[in-house]
Amino acid sequence: MVAWLDGRTHQASDANALRDLFGGLKAQRLVFANPTRRVRVSGKNPSTPTTLDSHALHAIGEAAQHNPALQVAVALIGVHALHPHQARQLTLDRIDLPNMRLKLDATSRSLDSFTAAALSDYLDYRHSRWPDTSNAHLMLTRRTAHERGPVSAYWFTSLFRGLPATAAQLREDRILDEARAADGDPLHIAAMFGLTAKPALRYAKTIWPETTEPTREIAEQR
Repeated sequence: MVAWLDGRTHQASDANALRDLFGGLKAQRLVFANPTRRVRVSGKNPSTPTTLDSHALHAIGEAAQHNPALQVAVALIGVHALHPHQARQLTLDRIDLPNMRLKLDATSRSLDSFTAAALSDYLDYRHSRWPDTSNAHLMLTRRTAHERGPVSAYWFTSLFRGLPATAAQLREDRILDEARAADGDPLHIAAMFGLTAKPALRYAKTIWPETTEPTREIAEQR
């Protein structure tokens, strides 16, 4: 059985399925023992976050200067570490430029000058191109300007096509940068970006001099 699991792509889920199967058979007395009781298979660890080099960041910044949509995407993801789907679905009522605030779910963040400028420039572009749109989402395309939904994930991904990093990689780089500034403090990372314990620790461990198991105290505080 262990040899069979070694050749499986999804070992952890397959092992759990076998445990359930043999557990049920044993409960119905169709087998005398559960051969999977001592089988232990751990799931794959998530990939380690990586930092973007200065050349990649420079190339993204250069491209963003000539594309208002990319510029605002870079600001929301590269500064505020929004998930790409959060940036796509951001609505106008969440943006408060006069008070320099960005509202996300139940939280509100201060807007830095770079993000505020990117939002202001994009809003000017948006108004000049689609002055009569009733779509409440910040980012628009020729299609969504006449609809009510957000831009598609495909369209948003295409903003980064040809660039040395994806939106997800840019987000990882931002969180790692903050983790480095906070000396790998997972509580700071969680509070800064609204992360739960597990992803915050994923970034913190990358910064720690050596990998250690998270303490119970840290895990219980989230």
